[in-house]
Amino acid sequence: MDRPWRDILRHSLVYGLGNAASAIIGLILVPVYAHYLAPQEFGLLALWLSVYGVLGLIYDLGMQNSVGRFFFERLEVSGSSGNGLASLFSTASAFLLCYGGSLSILMWWFSGEVSRLLTGSPDHGVLAKILALILFADIMAMVPLTVMRMEERSVRFVTLNIARAGAALVLNVLLVVGLGWGVRGAMLSNAGSSLLVLLLLAPEFIRRARAAPVPSLLKRMLSFGLPFVPVPLSVWVIDYSDRYLLELFRSRSELGIYALGYRVAQVVQLAVTAFSMGWAPIRFKVFSRPDAREIYSAIAKNYVILMTTGCLAVSLFAEEVVALVAPADYRQAAGVVGLLGAGYGLYGLFLIMVTGMGVTMRTKPMAWITLGAAAGNVVLNLLLIPRYGMAAAAFTTVVANGGLAVGAWLASQRVYPVPYPWGAMGGLIGSAAALGLLGKLSDPSSPSLGALHASALLGLWVWILRLSGQLSLGWLRELMGGGEGEGRDRQDG
Repeated sequence: MDRPWRDILRHSLVYGLGNAASAIIGLILVPVYAHYLAPQEFGLLALWLSVYGVLGLIYDLGMQNSVGRFFFERLEVSGSSGNGLASLFSTASAFLLCYGGSLSILMWWFSGEVSRLLTGSPDHGVLAKILALILFADIMAMVPLTVMRMEERSVRFVTLNIARAGAALVLNVLLVVGLGWGVRGAMLSNAGSSLLVLLLLAPEFIRRARAAPVPSLLKRMLSFGLPFVPVPLSVWVIDYSDRYLLELFRSRSELGIYALGYRVAQVVQLAVTAFSMGWAPIRFKVFSRPDAREIYSAIAKNYVILMTTGCLAVSLFAEEVVALVAPADYRQAAGVVGLLGAGYGLYGLFLIMVTGMGVTMRTKPMAWITLGAAAGNVVLNLLLIPRYGMAAAAFTTVVANGGLAVGAWLASQRVYPVPYPWGAMGGLIGSAAALGLLGKLSDPSSPSLGALHASALLGLWVWILRLSGQLSLGWLRELMGGGEGEGRDRQDG
């Protein structure tokens, strides 16, 4: 195991530390919202944030993928002059300024109608205006942030994200706690933090946007990026459609409780995001190696070991975390945290399974896979949510993300077979799920014993990993980039 592994781990560690800092700030906000927003208000905030997620994809139009894809091509064109990258930067930024600006102006102008469409009342039009501002600031920041990732400037990227999270925290304390502005204050806090990041990126625009936009390049970028739009839209449907249906078929209060459960489970999402950010710029470099398939296989197995451990820990300690950060009104949120964490973990496995399609640039099946998973998710939600509520919503999220992983694996194996160790990976996933279920069924009624009970079961899981040979000092050395492979490479050099 040599440099690709170390690069992945190094950047994943930086992104992970940044995400951990953001997560801590996010967890601080959970009790702020839980104590200063009623469940109905928390549900309203969750609804607007879900719309923010889907509109962000519409604003993007696949341009983030295009900037990443054309970065290396334009880098070769640039040579020592840097003109190729400058034209890429200017072309993408100018298009998004016009396109994103137009969308935000329309949303601002028709804010009352947007509010009525979403909530059934025009009274929340000011939230639509704030959302229009957030979306415009975010889409303008996307190009320099994407270039930053492609250049592997992970420390700078993470610093900006921490600054954003810190600003959001300060503004939330000021506006939600201090001034009592409720959901409006929470949305304004997001707007302020987005504008801060855009301001901090001003030197990037001054340094890079010195070339004229190139229409022919824009045409190529849109041709490449637009086919990707159904993929994140389908993932958004899986992540957020259940929240809309919960409000429609159950109540806004239940939606607010479910939203808090999502907040706690996002610890797993942050870890998955850190890994994917570290892996994304490097997987194409690995593709040219003769042992690429073995590396992809090892990555998948190591990810499953870490993912199952993290998901199990989040599930076992859910009761204690929810009780710590929220009042008794939100106590039911603990029941969905484990399932939601598993959903995030399976989505991370999906990101690994698409590698075969990605490296061979045969990505057309991705749209059908994600659209199928999204359609199945909606059907299951329509059938189950009216009767079983948020428990059904969490369960269908696991099913949909599992379907994504299986579908991506099947499609990738057709174009680039990888010998994934499914026996070991499936055993790990099944064992962790069984232990998590045991934890819920045997959870003691006494809160003082809950943490001891969870710790004992997590210790049992570590013992299972050791007994099965999945967790050892050799495995840890391998994960950190040492071991025999590295020694062979030094000898060969």
